[in-house]
Amino acid sequence: MTRLFGRDTREDFRLLASHHDVDLLDAMLLLCESLDPRVDSEGCRDLIDELADHIRPRVDGADDEASRVEQLVSGLRELGFRGNTEHYYDQRNTLLSEVLVRRTGIPISLSVLFMEVGSRLGIEIRGVGFPYHFLLKAVDVPGLFVDPFFLMTRNEESCAALLEEVSGGMVEFRDEYLRTVEARHVFVRILRNLKTLHKQAGAMSSALEYCELILMFDPEQPPEYRDRGTICLALGEWNRAVDDLST
Repeated sequence: MTRLFGRDTREDFRLLASHHDVDLLDAMLLLCESLDPRVDSEGCRDLIDELADHIRPRVDGADDEASRVEQLVSGLRELGFRGNTEHYYDQRNTLLSEVLVRRTGIPISLSVLFMEVGSRLGIEIRGVGFPYHFLLKAVDVPGLFVDPFFLMTRNEESCAALLEEVSGGMVEFRDEYLRTVEARHVFVRILRNLKTLHKQAGAMSSALEYCELILMFDPEQPPEYRDRGTICLALGEWNRAVDDLST
């Protein structure tokens, strides 16, 4: 079986996962390099620096922290970044290297870009594990959230309205949905998105490798053992399937 990730790459991921604080940018660029050897990680970092430098004057000229966040959002919007509504499930929307070049992505990949550009401008924003639609929270501005897909800011009320829309009214809003999450959990959610895309495409061997990465970064995930077990069943790996489903 041809593996999606080679032995050395898996060891690099294992090293990243062993750190108490996962460096999200390092993890994202390692993922991009693993899937496309042409990716230039240092070039991606330089592009993020350039974006921050371009937006810096307008952010530095803002009157208060809320206005600084607004200028970050409008600056990236004017640079052409947007959510990809036409081809949402294209894998390229998840990969930061592609987002930087194509200037389009899904909520969680655009969130990584926002966090990295924001950190270079002294704006602290953190990921919010919102159902269906990843969001960001401005740490120094209570009640201010960033929607990187629609490139706008939101308050709690509009976040609740967003959940009503994206869930079709099937999920009731809870305050806990607006809690921030650690970088490790952001990366796991990205891996889970990729696992789902490969499962839906019938690429079970690749989906299995994403399960393995997810459990490397967050081993306390019973649903992932279940998924890995069912994928192993589909691949005819009976012993592994029994082990995971028993777990």
